[in-house]
Amino acid sequence: MKKEKSPVLVILCIVFLSLFIILPPTFRAIIPRTIVEDNNDSSSNPKLVIINCNKIYPNELYQVNSKTKFVNNTSTNIITYQKLETLPDNYVSSTVSDVDETNATTEIAYFKNLVEIKMEENENMVRFTIDNNLINNNQTDTTLVNYLAASPDMQKTNYENLGYTCNKMES
Repeated sequence: MKKEKSPVLVILCIVFLSLFIILPPTFRAIIPRTIVEDNNDSSSNPKLVIINCNKIYPNELYQVNSKTKFVNNTSTNIITYQKLETLPDNYVSSTVSDVDETNATTEIAYFKNLVEIKMEENENMVRFTIDNNLINNNQTDTTLVNYLAASPDMQKTNYENLGYTCNKMES
């Protein structure tokens, strides 16, 4: 014979199972979910722009690479002077005359004379880092501003006027 279930136990089971139906909407109303809005704010999603410029000084066999990073309102320019053994096979003389007002050795000497410049040097390569702190420490130097402009477009234009070939990358 089967034993009958007590009505109290059946009612308790019904109340317990009905809680699974009633509690989720109640909790949603009492404790709302916090929604994170993606409003493309510059503080939450920084914009990165990189200006990469290259130039070869054929008379001195130097290849110069300038890589400027713009993140929000902060910019940093890393200029690398690489001594070459020979000119690259695909080198084509630029439309700007190769007899510039400046040359690689003059630029290297100029950067070495700046106050508090970050410099790395080995036998075939010299690397300088230009940032806003360096410009603030050398406020009387008007030439230095050409190497770190306020905007990516100005930076690209300044370097192209100096005879560099530039690319702009954004993310």
